[in-house]
Formats: sequence, structure tokens, C-alpha cells
Amino acid sequence: GLDTVKEMQIITDAYDPQYAGAGAVINAVSKQGGNELTGDLLDQFRSQNLVAKLRPVPYDPRGTTNTNSSRTLAFSQQQVSANVGGPIIKDKLFYFVGVETLHYSQNLTPAFAVTASGGNSVANLNTFITNFGGIAVGSDGHTLASESGRTITNDQKNTTVFARVDWIINENHRASLRLNTQNFTNTNGTNLGVTTGLSDNGVDGVSSVSWVAELVSSFGANMTNEARLQVADERHPRVANSSVPELTVGGGFTAGQIWYAPSQLNEFNNQVLDTLTWSEGDWLVKGGVDLQWYSYQNQFPQYMGGQFSFPDYATANQWVAGNWGTPGNPTPTSVSYKGAVSPTNGWINYNSSLLAGFVQGQYKGFMDHRLNLTGGVRITRENQPTNPMPLAQLAGTDSADSSTSVDPRFGFSLDLFGDGKTVVKGGWGSFSSPNPSLTVS
Repeated sequence: GLDTVKEMQIITDAYDPQYAGAGAVINAVSKQGGNELTGDLLDQFRSQNLVAKLRPVPYDPRGTTNTNSSRTLAFSQQQVSANVGGPIIKDKLFYFVGVETLHYSQNLTPAFAVTASGGNSVANLNTFITNFGGIAVGSDGHTLASESGRTITNDQKNTTVFARVDWIINENHRASLRLNTQNFTNTNGTNLGVTTGLSDNGVDGVSSVSWVAELVSSFGANMTNEARLQVADERHPRVANSSVPELTVGGGFTAGQIWYAPSQLNEFNNQVLDTLTWSEGDWLVKGGVDLQWYSYQNQFPQYMGGQFSFPDYATANQWVAGNWGTPGNPTPTSVSYKGAVSPTNGWINYNSSLLAGFVQGQYKGFMDHRLNLTGGVRITRENQPTNPMPLAQLAGTDSADSSTSVDPRFGFSLDLFGDGKTVVKGGWGSFSSPNPSLTVS
């Protein structure tokens, strides 16, 4: 939730081996409780009266796009958040809890696309609706003929809960436990094209729970250690609005079960981070590990509901009339059907891991402490699963190879005039990015 953030840190030392990626590192520091009871309450609201009508289009031969209802977006957005923090044991144990809800709703009225002439004329469309209009495409029984001018409501609801407990063990050791949850539903937000029917849509969602335990320790005046353990469970379901084959007309309209739904990704992540830092005078040495273990359940089918495709309404009308498919009169290649069958209903389960370690040194004593030099190396081992069903014809390209990367890096920052107002930064580094889980899946 936005109101649980205390401050944002932007770390611009782009060549720091502690971090995996290139560029700036953005860190959100969350609020925490103290010895006094504190809290916040926030309510933000935008109504339909603050949203302008859509501009009229110059060509609307069927009179569906420029109607007052089509141009008026029924819109509302409200965000409410509340948080509270305080002591459990004064000077020792503290709590903080924040809850935020967001409700966003907006209407869209799609319309069949038509042209003044050619295969997508009004006459072609009217015949197309006669031929195909009785096909039931929605789970609520609506037909293809009723898709044009039928309002789609994109309704988004999101609730986040953040909680943390901080424990001052003693002057050298501090611990915290953080919980972050999210429950998000996005109704009819899968596909919001102006020529896309309500049936060719779906409900997306995110459901996640993350636990983070952290221990920060000081060992004397020169050494500190930060240890962190994270356990996360994140799920992304998508449910289609229809179960009949998708029907697409090039540049015209799409209805039926969307070609990549239903689908879902479940990701389970365990992460261990530990960073040990030693400093003495102008020297700072740091080393640590970042170990991540992933488990995936991914359902990503394509065309499991089937898809009929036509270049225009006129071609679709000729196809349904049975004018092709006879000897010497083949069906044009522009007319196609795609379908797929999966023995696992589109589900793939696999595990992977990303195990990294780093060491770096920093010296800031050059040029009367105006020049700061940093150097080090990050080593990462990426372990990917073996394909359980490889195809010999692909000659091994249908595999995600495990690999080890060694990334040396060097950076500098120079206070140009010694007044702290003008700093020149630069460096050189190697950055390795792991395989995205979707390509492995």
C-alpha cells in the first residue's frame, strides 16, 4: 500500500556487485511502529463527472459509436487506506499494520468495424451477423449479434495488507518480521480493444503472500551483518468469459474464448540473503550471498478453445455458404482454424534456482577524499530443469541450460570541485541476466 511507505531510496551506484541488475536500485522503506501510538487515514475519490466524453469518430454508418451512451464513460475510482503503529513493549517491541483498498471501474462500448466499401462494408456486416449472429459466445448466453454496442465494464478491486513487528534485542542486534499480502481481481481487463466483444475477455487476478524475517547485527565498531529470509507465494489466475471457439475478422471484430485463456501462473519463492560489511578508515569491504529457489506451476495454453480467422466479413460469408472446399476450388489460405490439445491441460510444473555470491571493496581516500573507487565481482549459478518431453527434431534447442556467470565490476565517483555540488560518476561492469521463467516454461 502507498501509505505504508516511509521513504524511497534510489541507489545510483550502478556498478555495485551487491546488486544483480544494471542501473538504479529502488528501495521502498516501510513505516514501523514506535513508542507512541500513531496512525493515518486516507480517502481519495474520482467520479464520472471528472472524466470527459470520448471524441466522436468521423465515420459511424451504423450509428453505434457516436451515441451518447457509447461516448460517456461510466467511471469511478476510490482508494482508501488506514494504518496504525505503536508499542507492544516500550523501547523493545513495536508493531505496525496498514490496509489499503482500491476500486476502479470504467465502461467501454465496442463496435463492429466497417468500411465504406470492400469486404467490411455495412452490407457485408449485416450478412455476417445473419450468418453467425446466433452463435452463443458468452457464459451468460449472449450471442455474437449482440456483441456490438454491448457495454463492457472493466472492474478492478485490490486489497493489500502490510504488517511488521520490530524487536530491539539489544544495542547490537535488531530483528523484524514483515508480512505483505495482496488480493487483486481485474474483471474484463484481459482484452479491452474497441473491436473486441465481451465474450473475448476474462477475469485476471493476483493473490500473494510474502513473509520476510530480518536480523541486523553489529560486531564491534567495524563489522555489521544483515541477514534476511523471505518466503513468498504468488498466484496469477486468468479465467475466460466464454468456452466456445474464438472468431476473428481482420480489422473487424473478435468474439469467443480468448486464445490464451484460461491460464494461470503460481510462483513459490524462498530466498536467503546475507551481507557482511567491514569498515576501517577509508576502506570498506563487503561480501555476501543471495540464494533463491523457485517452484513454478504454469498453465499457458494457446488456442485450446479453438480459433476461426477470416480476413473480412465478405470472406466469412462465403465460407459459411460452403463456396469452397471442392476440387479445384480450395479454401483460401486467409481462412484458417487453429486448435490445440494438451495432455496436461496446459499445465507445466518445474523448479529452478538462482544462487549468487559477491565480494567488493571500496576506497575513498584519493584526492583528499574526493575520489571514491569501488571494485568487485558477482558470481551467479543458474540451475534450470531438464525438459521432461524433449523433441529430437529441435536438436536440443527446447532446453534451458544451467550456467554460471562471473561478472566483474568497477565504478568511481568524483566530487569535481570538492564542494559536494558536482559529482561525476562512471564505471565498467559485466551484467548477466537469467532466463525469464516464461521462456523456460
